[in-house]
Amino acid sequence: MGKSLKISGGQINIRAHPHNEEIYFDLIMDFYRMKEPVKTRGDRYGIISLVDKSGREDGEIQGVITTFTKIDADGNWFDVKNLQDANADDISKISIPENLFPNSKAFYFVFNLKTHKIAVQTYSKGDTFSVNSAARLFEGLAANPTIERKFGDIKINVVQSRASLKKVFGLTSISKIIITIAKPNVDVFDDDFEGKIEKHLEELHSRELELKYTAEKGKSLVISDEIKMVSEPALENGHIRVEGKMNGLPEKRSTADYPKIKQDKYDEEVKSESQAFGDLARNI
Repeated sequence: MGKSLKISGGQINIRAHPHNEEIYFDLIMDFYRMKEPVKTRGDRYGIISLVDKSGREDGEIQGVITTFTKIDADGNWFDVKNLQDANADDISKISIPENLFPNSKAFYFVFNLKTHKIAVQTYSKGDTFSVNSAARLFEGLAANPTIERKFGDIKINVVQSRASLKKVFGLTSISKIIITIAKPNVDVFDDDFEGKIEKHLEELHSRELELKYTAEKGKSLVISDEIKMVSEPALENGHIRVEGKMNGLPEKRSTADYPKIKQDKYDEEVKSESQAFGDLARNI
């Protein structure tokens, strides 16, 4: 029996039009071929460093995201020995090739081409990579002019936990609810809202729908079945923001603060980390 190791992952919903596996396969391959580092947080950058197409027939693409620190070579350098800024002579001795970056860490991802959701590893042997950082990576890649010309407006958001609805609607008094949904691939309101929101927004040339509920003065909003029904697709295609009070104190909450995260453990002598994450990814 080997050492039991923790592993975790989150999920990103990525939407291009039309919705089909070929579009998403071309998209992830183009992201990979770009070899473009994207800032994910602070001085950390990320890049898609590996893509495995062997699962293509099963509608699945696996790969690796590598993160690293990007040093500003033109910035100030500090001499910890003399406790002062480094002088020009010391700095002139520094030579780091432009293609090398320190503190690299690798995380797996699994892209389900059928559901257009990307499962991203968020914990690996003590190293962490937030699902929000992963979303910023894919947003940066999608914003590339070449990608925009080929695929149009790509929408990316972190899939949020269903438990987040209980969190945001758990305020003792709710004065405002804002539900944002960006061209999803689901039915909402059924016949009461012209069928699919996606079709509705397409006809209006609109990027997203925002439903805003404001309470009457001195009253709290009621969380109706209709609000619950609209909130569900927003977890995968947008977010919900709630304003109100908790025990008399003003408070704001958002489902965006509660990403859907799945955790598990695996025996490193029984399966590899990539195999363990593949199993986890299919159950997020």
